Amino acid sequence: MDIEQPNRLWRAFRRRPLWTLVSSAVILIFGIIVLLASGYLGEKGRQAASPQLSPSMQKEESPPKKDVPPPPDIFEGHTSVAKKSGANVIEALIQKCSQMGPILTRRPEDFIRSRISMIKTMRSKMPTYDLQSLLRVQPRPIAGLTRQEEIDQVIFTLNCLQSEGYLKTEKTSNTGSWLGAGVENLKIEFNEERWSQLEG
Repeated sequence: MDIEQPNRLWRAFRRRPLWTLVSSAVILIFGIIVLLASGYLGEKGRQAASPQLSPSMQKEESPPKKDVPPPPDIFEGHTSVAKKSGANVIEALIQKCSQMGPILTRRPEDFIRSRISMIKTMRSKMPTYDLQSLLRVQPRPIAGLTRQEEIDQVIFTLNCLQSEGYLKTEKTSNTGSWLGAGVENLKIEFNEERWSQLEG
């Protein structure tokens, strides 16, 4: 390389008018400012474009509520006796029906089981379901009871079962007798779905 070339360039630069140097410096500074401004505005634009969550949206979602278990199932229309089976149902009936009238010579818990057993026998052996058929299941009174006391106990048990929806009774125009005691007959109609609870 010619060693005189830098010196020639420097002398050419010194011969340029002063205003050209000033204008070049101004253009250079202006270019720098434009580059800095464009970078700053670009960053602001990206921040504005980003979605901002409101304070309420930034809160963590609360955990879902746990399902509350349903209450125990009960007999529809008869809330006093919960669904049970067999002997447990009879025990619940005894507790319920012990509060019923009329006043008898014996407590309901002393005879309801045996009277329900009579009703089951009638269902399996008698062609018709009524009070006279039910009384014929037992050919003679229990020792210590009068015929009327026997009838009262049977009717009490039927009313107890009817109050809990196991059956319903209906008066008929027929009258009869059982071992000489007058009986106003009652037609008996069973709720088979409910009665199956006693058979279990």
